[in-house]
Amino acid sequence: MNIFVTGATGFIGSNFLEEALKKGFNVTALKNKIDSKTAIKLSDQPKWLVSSLKDLEVSYLKGIDIVVHFASAGVSPKEENLEDLFKTNVVDSFELIKKANNAGCKRIIVSGSAFEYGYSADLFDNIPFNAPLIPLNNYGISKAAGFYKLFSFSLNHSIELYYSRIFSVYGHGQHHNNFWPSLYHAATTNKNFKMTSGNQIRDFISIEKVIKQLINACLREDIYSFSPLVENIGSGNGISLRNFAEIEWKRLSAKGRILFGEIENRENEIQRLVALIDKNNRNSFNLERKIISNLGFKFL
Repeated sequence: MNIFVTGATGFIGSNFLEEALKKGFNVTALKNKIDSKTAIKLSDQPKWLVSSLKDLEVSYLKGIDIVVHFASAGVSPKEENLEDLFKTNVVDSFELIKKANNAGCKRIIVSGSAFEYGYSADLFDNIPFNAPLIPLNNYGISKAAGFYKLFSFSLNHSIELYYSRIFSVYGHGQHHNNFWPSLYHAATTNKNFKMTSGNQIRDFISIEKVIKQLINACLREDIYSFSPLVENIGSGNGISLRNFAEIEWKRLSAKGRILFGEIENRENEIQRLVALIDKNNRNSFNLERKIISNLGFKFL
């Protein structure tokens, strides 16, 4: 199986590469610069292609069975302006799926974000995949807009789209300024850890479990042309940041203290963001299409 991976040096992309290579997939991976390093050390190397996403040519995708698209602007804790977010997460991502289709690629797997749901988090204890997308920050807006374009395109073209909305993934290779790596560093260096009150409820899922589902998406037989499959990737269980931190602190045998309330909560922060894991979500496919139509998007 020939797989093409974008965003291959990032947190999720690097971990995906490692597992895909172990599975024996023939992997071509995209990176922007020749000296770009992966977020984790790989036990083997894919075939590297040095190019920006926008400069990717159709010829590079000839003979590829599956495109796995992780490349994204504005992933936490990095910030981008709205123009750059839309260029990468909407325009360049849409061009990618068109190029993959023109190259005869059978399947495209796209990494989305739970932050696309935004204010819908207030409507559900556990958010279904077809909840309205009402993002409250520029990153979420750009990812949601990109999703609608990819979804619409795949409804009318012979390509199998698998779109995953990933919840609070954590693990090795994640940017050091994110919550879990910061916690891990403090715990393993016997330092105190400053955080907010920790009342926010999140759906934490390890990178290993996320990668397992994404690898499985390469092999699944229930993803069809003209019928995109959208799924949440999470545990389905909510836990407060406070409780999660305390559990990890104990697991890591940390010597320092967690200092709750030392950091102020962000304004307009989602208080609960937990996935509904629905094994039969194809039964709700028509609702997803209705939501898109009601929001004014046309099926092109």
